[in-house]
Amino acid sequence: MEINLIHQLRSIFRPAAAGVALVAGSTLATAQDLREDIGASECISLAAELGVLSVQMTTAACNMEAGIAEHAAADVIETGAARFAVLENALLFGDTSLGVIGPETRQQNLVAMADIREKWDQFKDDLEQLTVAANDLDFVNELLKWDGQIRQDAVTLLSEFTASYADSILLLQTDTIRLQFVANERLHAARISRNFCALNSGFTKRRVNDELQERFEQFDAGLSVLANGMEALGIAPPPTAEIKQKLSEIGANWAPHRENIERFLTGETADVATREELFIAMNSIGDDLRELTNLYVASSKLTN
Repeated sequence: MEINLIHQLRSIFRPAAAGVALVAGSTLATAQDLREDIGASECISLAAELGVLSVQMTTAACNMEAGIAEHAAADVIETGAARFAVLENALLFGDTSLGVIGPETRQQNLVAMADIREKWDQFKDDLEQLTVAANDLDFVNELLKWDGQIRQDAVTLLSEFTASYADSILLLQTDTIRLQFVANERLHAARISRNFCALNSGFTKRRVNDELQERFEQFDAGLSVLANGMEALGIAPPPTAEIKQKLSEIGANWAPHRENIERFLTGETADVATREELFIAMNSIGDDLRELTNLYVASSKLTN
């Protein structure tokens, strides 16, 4: 069982491993960087979050188009757009309130940021055409296309930032792996919610069902890895009591919805109340995972 779990989860680390491997050939920290904390762990966690935002906003649009939790969905879109602006500004110019000190100067990071901004502008333009309860699958499918491209650019962005900052003095590799693992958990949670909406909105059931199953299994297994550690993946058990407690809370919040999703993976169609409940619950779990990320970032400071 453990061998299967390791095989399943190792694919998650392909982008992370690539990023760490690039360190030797990338522009690393300057002498000034090494004398002070420039926000290495913050940069990696914020870069990872950019890819999560488009999934959350696409999920919200999918639910709004279906007339599900319109007010909550509208709030996700509004706050997601505002959050993107904050993260982009922090990564480009620095933001001491987010722990990022000074502007970004590495060319590969600036190029990656420009690529994701280009897709984001087109994604936002499409979002402005959203109509509540229109059940327009073509519209949602267009958003899914942009979401996929943004997420792909976000993988590149995260790889570049990891290559720049995953230096033994700035950030231990074990901390880098943990931060990227938590980032993937946030992405899995968002895509569970997105695929659950798509599955119940009339999209091709086999394809969507398969991805929902995959994300469900990876998210569920990932929570277990974070809570208990897995040496084969380079993940130690929770380094602080606060992280252990937060993981326990996330597991407790996830448990009842885990059972619901398992039920609907067998082909049962969710009613409106269930769809609304899961959408709101997964948003809440996403918020918890963001808090967990912040705890891991704080923990990384203690180990350096």
